[in-house]
Amino acid sequence: MLLPGTGLLVVAVRAQYALADVLRQELAADPIRFNELRIAARIERTPRPGVIASETLGAVFVDIMTGDVRSELIRYPATPPL
Repeated sequence: MLLPGTGLLVVAVRAQYALADVLRQELAADPIRFNELRIAARIERTPRPGVIASETLGAVFVDIMTGDVRSELIRYPATPPL
């Protein structure tokens, strides 16, 4: 019998999200930054409707890595959660 939410991929992803949540909380006051970026969009080299250009997303990554964001969960785009 199949049960929703019990597939191997679902269990693995939920475990990864839980570990990331713990690390963000534990390292919040630490000099080490642990940011998690969840991407809810298709990424390709050339932009078109419904697709984000890899160059655009690369700029977002660089801004996060060089900015002051510390121990946060960032969703890109911000509206649809993963």
